[in-house]
Amino acid sequence: MAMERVTMKKITMEQSQSDDPIEDAAEGTSIYGDHTDWRETVIEFLDNTQDARMTSERCRDYYDGKQWTAEQVRALRARMQSPIVVNKIKNKLNGLLGLVSARKGDPKAYPRNVDQDGDASEAVTDALRFAADKTKLQPTFLECADNFFCEGYTGVNIVIETAPNGEADVVVDHIPWDRIFFDPFSRKHDFSDAGGKGFGIWMEEADVIRTFKDTMDEDALSVTAGDTDETFDDRPKWYYRQGKRRRFLVLTHYRKIEGKWFLAIYTQGGFLLPPMESPYLDEYGVPECPLEFEHAYIDRENNRYGELKAYLDPQDEVNHRRSKALFLLSQRQTFGNRGAVKDVAKSKRELAKPNGHLEVGQGEFGKDFGILPTGDMAQGQLELYQDAKMEMDSGSFSAPMNGDTKQFGELSGIALQRLQQAGMTDIIKLFENFGSFKLRVYRQMWNRIRQSWDKEKWIRVTDDEQKLRWVGFNVQVTLQDQLQEIMDDDSKPYEMRLGASAQLIQLEQTNPEMLKQVVMTKNQPTTLDMDIILDESYDTLNTSQEQLDAILKYGAQNAFELTDLLEISNVAGKSKMIEKLKARKEEAAKAAQEGPPDPQAAYLQASAKDKEASAVKKAAETEQTQLETQIISQQPNVPIKGNINI
Repeated sequence: MAMERVTMKKITMEQSQSDDPIEDAAEGTSIYGDHTDWRETVIEFLDNTQDARMTSERCRDYYDGKQWTAEQVRALRARMQSPIVVNKIKNKLNGLLGLVSARKGDPKAYPRNVDQDGDASEAVTDALRFAADKTKLQPTFLECADNFFCEGYTGVNIVIETAPNGEADVVVDHIPWDRIFFDPFSRKHDFSDAGGKGFGIWMEEADVIRTFKDTMDEDALSVTAGDTDETFDDRPKWYYRQGKRRRFLVLTHYRKIEGKWFLAIYTQGGFLLPPMESPYLDEYGVPECPLEFEHAYIDRENNRYGELKAYLDPQDEVNHRRSKALFLLSQRQTFGNRGAVKDVAKSKRELAKPNGHLEVGQGEFGKDFGILPTGDMAQGQLELYQDAKMEMDSGSFSAPMNGDTKQFGELSGIALQRLQQAGMTDIIKLFENFGSFKLRVYRQMWNRIRQSWDKEKWIRVTDDEQKLRWVGFNVQVTLQDQLQEIMDDDSKPYEMRLGASAQLIQLEQTNPEMLKQVVMTKNQPTTLDMDIILDESYDTLNTSQEQLDAILKYGAQNAFELTDLLEISNVAGKSKMIEKLKARKEEAAKAAQEGPPDPQAAYLQASAKDKEASAVKKAAETEQTQLETQIISQQPNVPIKGNINI
């Protein structure tokens, strides 16, 4: 992510130069704290979360197929056993991400003051959806869900990005879990009780200087590497080369001091941006932290972990049982008296081959030498392997959830949705927490919109496939615009529209300058008081087909108007279908109003049409004859040869 975006450079620089340090009267020092104070809070996080982060790293390794340690691989290869990986963890996480993707959620704005802001709620909803589409919020949420279920916690940074033309956009950046740090004493799932939040990013020296040259300390770039942690290491590690390429771990850190959020950006050597009040404001105009974090689970030791942790041991059993069963099926145990077999090692190799040949020196097979039956051991390993697989496939992620529904026969979309919901009962807490996280992100997006959309701005809305809409914010409305809007609004009473028309005509004749006066500013975000609600629902492939079947069924029975059923459905192209149905209905109503045709009138009308057509045809033939005559008269005289004119 771009550092200018992360720090909102334009705003922070201006505020850092205008704000005076807050002094503690007793100590005579700034309540912000110095560079060491800020750094020590990060070191405190690293010291207290090491075990939890190691577990999170193990979950990610298992997802990537790294499920055997180096020591285990060496031991297996020493006894000719294969380190097999049957990656059920990957299926588990991908299935959960599929559910997150299928769980559609749209933000909606509701006015707290209906009389004042009632007409603007739809515009605010359009603004949130526009900002979400522009910042590609849905893929960002999917990346967050990946960390949420696997490593156990995730986060985003909701900031304002200013384009070169001065236009401000709301940007939501995903923060990888291994770049996040927070107050290790926090326990709430939404980190609302955390005294600090932040993240680190590795930057090139030139980028650091270009971004922070006006505010950085002299010692900020004196150290490139330090006592961070393996989790925060630059990757790949060999990218850092002393003297040739200097990269710095830059920490963006928000701390709550005396109930107010402050921001500082620094390296191990010093501040790049000195401590200052957070430039981002909440709905009440109070500085807030733009970072939103969410965790899945937390134990009594404050270790956060994800859903995949519960499947690490079953995954180990799947791999070990499968590897052991294959080993037992491909190897044989033998017995024999001394001297019965000349070369035991060679005999072992031959027995392992499908076409091996065993040479025996002396003795009787089954008495002096032979093969020990180990089929029961292999069968036992295979049975336990199947049990381990069933354990991985059961519980919170059963067949109805991951799409394996063959055992249930042909299912409708509604039936499949109900099965999925039933299979999610034991992980509903996770989805509720993640839904809460998404709602908080939308609310912070609205706070950023209120803070940054201070000029006239028009956004394009494409929710209607047949009609393109433009919604304006901070639009100055003149008296003429207001009167014209009343006149064009069919929902207004006729007397009001007529009065607006009369007033407009009168002012055009007597005082046209008055019509140019601004009477209001429409859709001004800073004055709109809204509640943001997230409406989430599941989407299935068969829903549209089922809706179409229901429409056809009720339409055939004339139980409801077909156009009404189409309006509430999600069938693609419904607008065109509705228009055609309405046109046919209007034609039928018009024909019924006119009544049955009169045979005599129809005969006279047909005769008139025939006469008119005959007259048109005769006129056309006359015109064609005149044209041909004119063309012939203009041709030059040609001598006659024989009896034929050439």
